[in-house]
Amino acid sequence: NSASIKKSLFSAICLVQQKYFKCRIRAKDTKFRAFVCEGFNTGQLANWIRVLATNPSVANDLYAVSSFLATTGFRPALAALERLRDSQTSTRVRLPRDLYDSEDLF
Repeated sequence: NSASIKKSLFSAICLVQQKYFKCRIRAKDTKFRAFVCEGFNTGQLANWIRVLATNPSVANDLYAVSSFLATTGFRPALAALERLRDSQTSTRVRLPRDLYDSEDLF
């Protein structure tokens, strides 16, 4: 259901923002990695990427007409993510500790 996917996407974004809000060095990279880990661990990554990739504001405002997203709708990457999700075991993906425990990040 589209509403529950959007709700879980919003919850994940809020979770990552809350957990890494003090992070200054590598902040965007760390937050992106945390978002991907959360999506993978919950089995929602493909769904979230689909929501973002099919959003006209994201596609039109943030990506060039010749980009992979604009030309393919991100379908090949989504298919790979779905295969990965379907073959996923109970293994959880975590960020390396040095990305979120180091004092120099805050």
